[in-house]
Amino acid sequence: MKLSTFFFFALATSQASASLLRRTQQSCPVVPRGTVCPALEAPVECGQGYGCYYSNDCLAQAAGYNIHYCRQSCPVPSRNRCPTHHDPVLCGPEFECEYENECVANAAGFVGCHPINPPSESCAIPTQNRCPTHLDPVLCGSNYDCEYENECVANAAGFVGCIPAW
Repeated sequence: MKLSTFFFFALATSQASASLLRRTQQSCPVVPRGTVCPALEAPVECGQGYGCYYSNDCLAQAAGYNIHYCRQSCPVPSRNRCPTHHDPVLCGPEFECEYENECVANAAGFVGCHPINPPSESCAIPTQNRCPTHLDPVLCGSNYDCEYENECVANAAGFVGCIPAW
């Protein structure tokens, strides 16, 4: 069974920086316009049950939080040249940080992450292929437990009749 996590993002802008907020069931305070904070990526979570995410302490304080009631959040990956394939991994001491794939996790400073959907032993590895790199995941196999980036890659692994993963 595929584990999916959906996050909804909203962008709060200020003169000097932008704060990335992840909205949850609680209402998160917005950083006031005109707020000047360093353009530093050191994400924090604040609020009841830690449901509001800000790019750094300064922006969380500008939104009205006492920084002593916030905690560090999952690191944002640095600019990277990672492939866009969807092969999610969980990282961190309690596996609380999810990234698109191992390369993106490495760009965020993690190594040795755990795959969310470990490949089944029966999933064939695609042989040499000339497939496009677009992400349109498909599930293949008798139990649909083999996931591939797109139908072309699945075909290169020897599968036909796959179903969309999303």
